[in-house]
Amino acid sequence: MPTYCIAIGKDIQILKLLNECISLTPNYQLLGCFTSIAEASEKIELTEVIDVLFVDTFMCITSDSSLAHLASQKVKSIILTTTYIHCAFRSQFYNHSDLCIASSTILNSPFTLKERLSAELFEYGASNKKKDFFFVKVKGHNCLARINIKDIVAVECRKNYLEIFTIHKSITTHITLSELKRQLMYYSYITQVHRSFLISLDYLIHIDNNVITMVGNLKISLSTNYRKQLLSYIKLNTIN
Repeated sequence: MPTYCIAIGKDIQILKLLNECISLTPNYQLLGCFTSIAEASEKIELTEVIDVLFVDTFMCITSDSSLAHLASQKVKSIILTTTYIHCAFRSQFYNHSDLCIASSTILNSPFTLKERLSAELFEYGASNKKKDFFFVKVKGHNCLARINIKDIVAVECRKNYLEIFTIHKSITTHITLSELKRQLMYYSYITQVHRSFLISLDYLIHIDNNVITMVGNLKISLSTNYRKQLLSYIKLNTIN
């Protein structure tokens, strides 16, 4: 089931960026972007449930209590956005006169790195929907094996089966890569680096040209199509 979102803000460019990032985030659906609290409130009122509401901090401050009332009834989680760095802090509650909105986080905008917003969305989805393990049928054996997601090092697609490499062992199973990706969709540290490979960024050791070395000296090919995405992550975590 999709995670439904609404965005409210004064900055059209920020709303466009929110729209773009949400559209690229699996299982998230943006129901509308609004510069008017009245129009957004009308949309919220007509919608059964809103999973995530993105709203500009100072639009909250200048609004009446109707938004807070609707949010308390219809909205599961609120993420506040702001262009003011002094407001960019994490908070459990945002309070102003009659307005008291439970907030999961406050994001500083403009978002110079789209990955930050994507990470926040995945964090929300993961906290509500993810499981820390799953079971697979083991190829050639009449048994099931439990896979702890935090233990996954890499996954290789080999024709009609997968080889799942964990820190303890490797398991071969008859499922498709698409099926496994759906199972792992809320785990932002597991990413695709080749049409046949997924890796856990937690176990990445070394990159040399187009070869990735993982924990256990496992070598993975890095595809040109996924190189830019991976190098963006490396750049974010590089100390110059």
